[in-house]
Amino acid sequence: MSDLTVPPIIGEKYDELFQLVQYESQDGLLLPRQVAGFIHKDVTWLTNTIYEGTCPFAFGNNRNVGRGNSCIHVLPFFAFMTQGTLFRPVTDAPRR
Repeated sequence: MSDLTVPPIIGEKYDELFQLVQYESQDGLLLPRQVAGFIHKDVTWLTNTIYEGTCPFAFGNNRNVGRGNSCIHVLPFFAFMTQGTLFRPVTDAPRR
């Protein structure tokens, strides 16, 4: 049986995620092209999932506006990408 080790790519992607939400967001919001680049998907695919309501971390609308609108807040995006595991040690810590 081998020790469980975290592959280096995980640390690299976390660093990239941190960089994206901390330094590349504008007023706590991300653009679809930024998120699509991070997850290595086509921006059209991402915006379609947002418009269809199937994107778990964003919302938007493409009805009767001529051009779609979407909103990707950094908090739900970060929480989704980390599955909230980074918050648990802080929130589960004993209170003083």
